[in-house]
Amino acid sequence: MKSIGIKDLFDIALTTLAFLSFGMFIIQVLMCITMSKNTEQSVMLPMEMTADGAEVETAELEVRVKRSIEEFSQGNINEINEISKRTLQSMEAFVMAKEDQGSCLKRFICYNNKHSRKVADIQKYTIPIFGISLSFLSNKLNGFPVTTTLEHLQASVIGLGNGNCSMFKCNKKILVSRRK
Repeated sequence: MKSIGIKDLFDIALTTLAFLSFGMFIIQVLMCITMSKNTEQSVMLPMEMTADGAEVETAELEVRVKRSIEEFSQGNINEINEISKRTLQSMEAFVMAKEDQGSCLKRFICYNNKHSRKVADIQKYTIPIFGISLSFLSNKLNGFPVTTTLEHLQASVIGLGNGNCSMFKCNKKILVSRRK
């Protein structure tokens, strides 16, 4: 017959405690679910007890209320669609950067940064960061020289400065051929 050592006893005790804790959690969840069907505002809170079994009065109860779902206006949806379109175009230019030496990526970085000047929220900052990140990755993955990085930075600055982005040429035939 094998004797139970202190380590085995400790493992058994911890396992039992874990199962009991999980069981109590499930019971608490079930009780909260059944109580919430009566009214929307009812909340089940754990009670504190003293050594003699008397309840301890709490100073203040906090009641959670439902949060409303943010509704998007048509303008917000149009802006989200525009940013999504520009992001996908930039990703496409990133993928084909090796074929055109990154010229389409420069053009999209410039136009995206120009567009970011009109955006009011956090995208105003994330769009330029996204463009610079894509140019950095493109340069590292494709082995372009350092001067290409400077050209991408130039495109970024021209776009942020509301400059003329049409100076960056992009071969549309390569874009169309990749889409097919």
